[in-house]
Amino acid sequence: MPVNKATMLALMMLLMGLATPAMAQDDSGEPVEAGEEGEGAGTPLPSNGEEFGTGSIEGDLDLYWGGKRKVEVVQKRLFNKDGRMEFSLFGGIIPNDPFVTYIPVGGRFNYYFLESISLEVAGSYVGPGLQIDSDLSTFLKNEDKIQANVELLDVQQWRAGAGVSWSPFYGKMAFLQRKLSHFDISLTTGFGVVQLESPPEDGVGDPETPLRVEGHFGAGFRFFLTESVTLRVDYRQFIFQKTNNGVATPSEITFGVSFFTGG
Repeated sequence: MPVNKATMLALMMLLMGLATPAMAQDDSGEPVEAGEEGEGAGTPLPSNGEEFGTGSIEGDLDLYWGGKRKVEVVQKRLFNKDGRMEFSLFGGIIPNDPFVTYIPVGGRFNYYFLESISLEVAGSYVGPGLQIDSDLSTFLKNEDKIQANVELLDVQQWRAGAGVSWSPFYGKMAFLQRKLSHFDISLTTGFGVVQLESPPEDGVGDPETPLRVEGHFGAGFRFFLTESVTLRVDYRQFIFQKTNNGVATPSEITFGVSFFTGG
């Protein structure tokens, strides 16, 4: 059976290591300690720095080839979040209100008291200038014979809330088999308030601006650009009581960038 050069080289180095005594003699016949200069002194070392001849043949071969092999492994987390703060800016859309499409603009703050669990505080503005009337809303407002019903009265202005975010999923993606990109997926839930605007009940005077307590839940995707900068995509489902005692369920999708402190 043919033997390749690498195998022959390994066997020769193994035999040299096993055959070299711990004590040798120099040309004058005097004993020479291992490690001193002279022929036969010392033991050849494999590339990983450990001596041959210290165990079984299989162990010596493992020492030799262990220094030659280069094993590619999955990289660790890009950075840790434990004890760090995250500041986010975002913009997005609330598309499921039948009368108004909202363009929320706001920010989030997260403090990670554990690697995967954080306290989140968020706020956004959706008032005048960030509202687009739907075709249905335009029709109702322009039709003289139809008075706007109570569902048209609850126009959102701003909201703020707090909750807990949990990031149980962390992963990596290979881009063109060359560069690893890191990401995580989070789940969140909490409570807050939303300010609405409604015309007065008697139709006279300034609009009313009641505050409503609302709950929310959602999920987020975070894509790591560097150790301190990430891109975020978040979904939030809000739930609050409407003026007519019904339930409003605005759905918010936002895109943003976040910055981590420390590291």
